[in-house]
Amino acid sequence: MKLRSVILHISALVVISSCSVSRFVPEDKYLLKSADVELISEEKRNDLGSVEGELSEIMKPQPNSKLLGMRLGLLYHYKAQREKPGFLIKYLNKKFGEEPVYLSDFDSLRAIDLMDNRLENNGFFHPKISSGVKLKKHFASLDFKINLDQPYELEKYELDSANSNIHTDIRASLEDTYFTKGTRFNLELMKDERGRIDTYLKSKGYYNFHEDFLIFEADTNQYDDRKFDLFLRLKKDVPKKSLLPYTLEEINVFPDYSLNNEGIENDTVNIKGINFIQNPVFFKPERMEPYILFKKGQTYNPDTSRLTSSRLSSIGAYRFVNIRYENLSPNDSTSDTLRLRANIFLSPLKKRSIRAEVQAITKSNGFAGPALAVVHSN
Repeated sequence: MKLRSVILHISALVVISSCSVSRFVPEDKYLLKSADVELISEEKRNDLGSVEGELSEIMKPQPNSKLLGMRLGLLYHYKAQREKPGFLIKYLNKKFGEEPVYLSDFDSLRAIDLMDNRLENNGFFHPKISSGVKLKKHFASLDFKINLDQPYELEKYELDSANSNIHTDIRASLEDTYFTKGTRFNLELMKDERGRIDTYLKSKGYYNFHEDFLIFEADTNQYDDRKFDLFLRLKKDVPKKSLLPYTLEEINVFPDYSLNNEGIENDTVNIKGINFIQNPVFFKPERMEPYILFKKGQTYNPDTSRLTSSRLSSIGAYRFVNIRYENLSPNDSTSDTLRLRANIFLSPLKKRSIRAEVQAITKSNGFAGPALAVVHSN
């Protein structure tokens, strides 16, 4: 497909090679040629490349693209605005054409505000940002120079001192934290850390926990040299059901599930604490049981749930595998753990039947005999 695009562009070049984009630009307009960012820091840092990349991504709109040194998409667009463009130009414009990006379309003040915000999210507070524009014929180049002070770096990372089971588990999760002493202040890294802790807690049975229940607080008051302490705590008024782990109290499997089967009386067979509910038998329970990796009494674990779903799908007999969990614990439960019911709904593929039909045939030599026809039906 890419080769075909290149061939089309080269063919078009033969037709429009004598044309220059600048001849189509209105007199009072300048095409945006580039919008470059330069970071200037007193100390050499290895992480400035990623920051510069982030800043370049927020430059909107981006200048028109170039291929083979030419702005072909833009050229197709301009040529298609003529009174009677040819078929080739119409096609190329529809396929590859680009609206012109003029200097007047670019909001430099908004770009500076966005860069300032992004830099602060990366620990570079109060950056000094200047911008300039260079005009040449009908083209404009934007340049942003950013002077950076030393970023804020982590000195200490702590969880609040509350003593509960979930705090014990969160504290254990910090052994694999993304933060180490000297880590640059980074808002995205804090979001990633919350997600990491949430994943860890889910693996420990905290079915109803959510990463939004975690709050980071940064404190710079103890330091004069751009250091900060980071404190992690739970939000106030987090529901109790979100602070306790869940165990699997009941596991039900429906090997022949269909909306049409709801309300029909089924037989239940229990194998190793798992209820297989079906009528008639579509899949033998003793054959299916090894595919189900979680057991009654085990702590809820989303990874085990996903792996079970994948294994059941690999059987090849089912269109859909759907595992749903129900909370069996009352809201006023005083237990240290809560209970879940796991329902596994398995929707079979369309059933196929094979019917053999005996047909009579007559050959040219007068012989009459039987033939077997196999008919597939869904």
